[in-house]
Amino acid sequence: EYIIIFLLGCAVSLKGKLSWLDLLYVPLIFMFSEIAIASGVAAGILKQRKKMPDVLLIRPDVATGNRSHPLGLGYLATILIKNGYSVFIEDCPKEGWSIDDVAALIKKAKPKVTGMTVYTNEVEWTRACIKEIRRISDTKIIVGGPHPTGLKKEIFNDLEGIDFAVYSEGEIVLPLLVEAISAN
Repeated sequence: EYIIIFLLGCAVSLKGKLSWLDLLYVPLIFMFSEIAIASGVAAGILKQRKKMPDVLLIRPDVATGNRSHPLGLGYLATILIKNGYSVFIEDCPKEGWSIDDVAALIKKAKPKVTGMTVYTNEVEWTRACIKEIRRISDTKIIVGGPHPTGLKKEIFNDLEGIDFAVYSEGEIVLPLLVEAISAN
């Protein structure tokens, strides 16, 4: 586990930032390391742990019992890190986190942006989480994943309180959106 993170850390240190080639390492980290999930993805995030995140990516609680790693969020985190943002990933099902746990993290970390992957079977949990986030924070909430992609414009009625929705693949759009949010 540590060797893979160490090797990726060396690659990041030698190059100074992540490249598209580094994206190939993200699945390997997820396959071989449990460490990267709770704290974030890849060495870039592990190095940034002392710093509060600009972006918090949340994988909602999965009612189906699916405990696979959130690779999509890993790819998004890698792109955001490459663009200079500090990122944390919180894998709620893996960590057994409740909505209250997420709210406590947001209160402490105060991220500018909170992103959530949304599957249709997780909508009720996501709605409740968004409601609680809105109660305690003015973080910008971005949703993505299959549910928003399928609903398009209706997603803003379905998930009240969100600021933005990303349809289809977010690797190109999300860094631009975070940049625009950061610049007000």
